[in-house]
Amino acid sequence: MDTIFELFVSVGIEIMEKIEETESPPSWMQITGMGADGTPTRYIDKLSEDIFLKAVDENDLPYNIVSEEAGFIDRHYEKNLVVDPLDGTFNAQAGIPFYSISIAITGSTITDSEKGFVMNLSNGEYFYSDKGKGAYKLSRKIRTSGESRGHFSFSSGYASDPLGKKLLKHATKIRTLGCASLELATLASGGIDLVAYIGKNNLLRNIDVAAGIAIVREAGGIVTEKDGSPFDMDMNVSTRKNMLAFSNEELLKVTF
Repeated sequence: MDTIFELFVSVGIEIMEKIEETESPPSWMQITGMGADGTPTRYIDKLSEDIFLKAVDENDLPYNIVSEEAGFIDRHYEKNLVVDPLDGTFNAQAGIPFYSISIAITGSTITDSEKGFVMNLSNGEYFYSDKGKGAYKLSRKIRTSGESRGHFSFSSGYASDPLGKKLLKHATKIRTLGCASLELATLASGGIDLVAYIGKNNLLRNIDVAAGIAIVREAGGIVTEKDGSPFDMDMNVSTRKNMLAFSNEELLKVTF
């Protein structure tokens, strides 16, 4: 494992420990301001982001930063750290053990991603990818499922969307998990076959998906726009898109 991933692991552990030390969930959800993405900043999100930003500065990492609360921080480098220090805030507040820190190292778009890292902050389990070197869950190399078992993770409201109705014909088990980065990591490791964020109220930002998409692609999966074209996003944290991630070509072909 590269030194940069070791640093990401240590940051994730520090956030985990700080969350455990903090008062009960009601205080986590206190609104402390407005984020660069146009959504309210909650105490737990700001706490997590501050820990990450401190680690970047202390280690003098040679990257700009794209983050939910701070937006784009120009540190005068060519590459970027696209980070969501706490993806799945509602899950964390509700005691649902499915929330994460998500970090990607990328150029000007998500397609340029070189490395992806996602850690489940409820248990410390992490996934990472290095372009051309594969994707991993802890120290084990992972691949997407070669089967189409119909194990799907949908965003809410999928049943009213025409594409959602089409996908339902191929589904055998459906979950709505509420943390895009961990859903993508689960797909990359073979746990589910499809992740679908579709419909006008289920739009994702670059910080939600940059790391997860890097891991999925390195594990053999395919990620598309709602029309089936290759998925990509720039560094504007305010941009939002639908997204589909497939474990294999067969499932992609029956969808489009």
